[in-house]
Amino acid sequence: MSKEKKKNICDYISWRGDLSFKNAPFNEVDAMIFAQLSYLHMDGIASNNLDDVISINELAREFMASPDFETRSHNGPFINAQTVDLLELASQSERFGNSKICYFTDDLDLKQEKQFSAYTAILDDDTIFIAFRGTHEEIIGWKEDLNMAFETPVPAQLESVNYLENVAKHFKNKEIRIGGHSKGGNLALYAAAFCDKATKKRIKMVYNNDGQGFEKSILESEEYKEITDKIQTVLPHSSMVGILLPHIGKIRIVESSNSDLMQHDAFSWQVLGNAFVTVPSRTKQSLYFEKSVQKWLKNLDTDRKKEAVNTLFDIISVSGANTLTEFRESFLKSSPKILHYFKEVDERTKKDINSFLKIFISSKVVSIIDDKLPWDK
Repeated sequence: MSKEKKKNICDYISWRGDLSFKNAPFNEVDAMIFAQLSYLHMDGIASNNLDDVISINELAREFMASPDFETRSHNGPFINAQTVDLLELASQSERFGNSKICYFTDDLDLKQEKQFSAYTAILDDDTIFIAFRGTHEEIIGWKEDLNMAFETPVPAQLESVNYLENVAKHFKNKEIRIGGHSKGGNLALYAAAFCDKATKKRIKMVYNNDGQGFEKSILESEEYKEITDKIQTVLPHSSMVGILLPHIGKIRIVESSNSDLMQHDAFSWQVLGNAFVTVPSRTKQSLYFEKSVQKWLKNLDTDRKKEAVNTLFDIISVSGANTLTEFRESFLKSSPKILHYFKEVDERTKKDINSFLKIFISSKVVSIIDDKLPWDK
């Protein structure tokens, strides 16, 4: 018997798209598809109102016909451009096309250092799915991600709790699933753990797709322990994002067709039937990276972590860029200013930043190690 070819989330829609959620139960691949769609610029098409819904079919039609389609389709260097194709494919399917979208929220606040976006999908099995967006290309969103190393909760985490509770109050009788990719997965976990008791009881499952975990105090809190059996964390086998902070709960290691950091792209995750293809363990490269990051965090107190993160982003701000695309385009022109600013940084902070950056460089070569990892000696 020939082995079935491994496919991705787009192939999954082509295979399973003719069956509604009533006829084929919701699964982890569905959760990833809804999470990926959260990266789309739905503003002006999907409403911020809980009562004003639009089907994915209608959303796709208006998205494709929008006069600013080219701008809407741009999600920066780290969000796969196939996300627009995914929307079109989902819209043409029985499974996703009739799902209703509402309460699209997109909040970027430079002063608060907050990047938060989410939407709610109403499914034909009488449940709802809340999709929290991961980090987009706004630099302030990446700053908030790193702030998690020394601050909990960050503004987006607090916003995720408010969002979930608002949805739960509006849809009083529906069971709830929540999830997200990258930072969106972290927000889903935080919202589920720290929402009110009544809302927490209605949550069926929390899907964290390569999103970072939390510091020890959160993982050991009673609030977090109450949702542990509802959590499913998915990490690609060479994860470098989802392992930045620790996890507890069910973890599935999935096979990716990409390598290194690019495994974060969910379009590379292999799908077989209605589930991701799993592997026994993560790569040595990923384990090394995790161990190195944890060691770096442990060796610095809160003030030093905060100083390192703030200084790193102050250096980036010298370029005047607000997005990763702008930073990439202005880097050569801005590099003399950036280097000059870095030279003025105090030696201790400079050393802390260099140590952090070296982790990324060294993690690229550790996969060639065939015997023991450094900490095994």
